[in-house]
Amino acid sequence: MMSDTVFVQSHPMASALNGLLSDTMILDASELYAASSVIQGSNGVSGFLSVAWAIGLYSNASVVASSGTSLVGGVNSFGRTHWTYDYGLVQVPPRTSTLRYDPSVQLIGGQGQAGMIEIQELQTGLQTLESPGQITVVQHTPPLAPTFLLMGSLQTTPWTHIIGPVYIDVTNVWSDLQIAPASGVLSRTFSIPPTIPVGQWAGIQAFALDSTGRLMTSNVSTVGVW
Repeated sequence: MMSDTVFVQSHPMASALNGLLSDTMILDASELYAASSVIQGSNGVSGFLSVAWAIGLYSNASVVASSGTSLVGGVNSFGRTHWTYDYGLVQVPPRTSTLRYDPSVQLIGGQGQAGMIEIQELQTGLQTLESPGQITVVQHTPPLAPTFLLMGSLQTTPWTHIIGPVYIDVTNVWSDLQIAPASGVLSRTFSIPPTIPVGQWAGIQAFALDSTGRLMTSNVSTVGVW
């Protein structure tokens, strides 16, 4: 899971290697939640062997993209490439990858594979901003959606009994229930008590209901006291 993150490639030796570059990111039997992030294929490569895709997907991998994320194909000698390539067709048996993306997401370069499931639907995603003495959590979500924010320690095995997947330890968690404003951008600001020592951190995850009653799960973010 990632937020406010940029993945790009920088290969000064690309021209000497005839532009032989692979995807910027490869997901193998994995699920990626991305919020307010960019994944971009390599640019400025002259060789024909340059792939320049942003993401390569293997073994039923899936991407959930929300809150202004961009998936951008790079540029090779033939021009702008596709933003992704699905390797499912070269596997035995064939496997299908999935993209679920918010309408705010930019897909630049098109889809470069057959059989990928692409679903555009509202998503919810989190950003965190920190200033001296304060943490601000910004949730991008459908207008007027009921939202549920959890804050606590992280756990590697998700909890899935009622809502989920939940990566926050629900046995010792702080929660907040609010209705998103008409803008769809809900900001919560918390004061950091001066008694909390430097180096402490917490995980944050949110959920929201759209107008059809579908439960949306956000990415997980971490915040610390520094």
